[in-house]
Amino acid sequence: MNAGSDGGAGISSSITGASVDYAGGGAGGAPHADPYGGSTHGGGRYSVSNASTYGAGGGGSAASDGVSSTGGWGYQGVVIIRYANNAFTTTVAGDLALQSVASTAESAPDTGDIVMLIEDAEGTATINTDVKAYISRDGSAFSSAVTLVDEGDWGTNKRILAAHDVDISGITSGTSMKYKITTHNQSAGSKETKIHATSLAWA
Repeated sequence: MNAGSDGGAGISSSITGASVDYAGGGAGGAPHADPYGGSTHGGGRYSVSNASTYGAGGGGSAASDGVSSTGGWGYQGVVIIRYANNAFTTTVAGDLALQSVASTAESAPDTGDIVMLIEDAEGTATINTDVKAYISRDGSAFSSAVTLVDEGDWGTNKRILAAHDVDISGITSGTSMKYKITTHNQSAGSKETKIHATSLAWA
């Protein structure tokens, strides 16, 4: 009776905290008593008494005419399943100055309207103090801070702020319409104001 060769050891790694050999080679295939040829697939021989050591990994096949043989020992292996931790920590970067991309008006407008959705993620922002808004009609020169009004809620700790019919006739004329929003007095753990959406209109 012929026996296939044992599988070789893999690469040692301590990824799990202990040194383990990974990707061990499969045992050589054992031909069997088949007059037309041996086994088509090699495989590791399994031992109940040595289950922790052998049986992992397939091996190459061998062919023979009428010879009974046993497969060699496959070397140990392991499967590692890892997952990403979706938890993450954020910190408030500080006060923000958000400025829109310019939109082109048909002619220089005299009034503007701005509506924004904010969220009090930490603390409660005082409008026109912790959150301010400005309008420009030439893309660079902005009005004084508009007077925002709380017009309602769109969820828990989420408010709709707006300023309507703001007189912008006194600022630099033009048709390049922009808004700017700034936040103030932001502090990690005590006040964090999030801006979710903003709309600018003019007439």
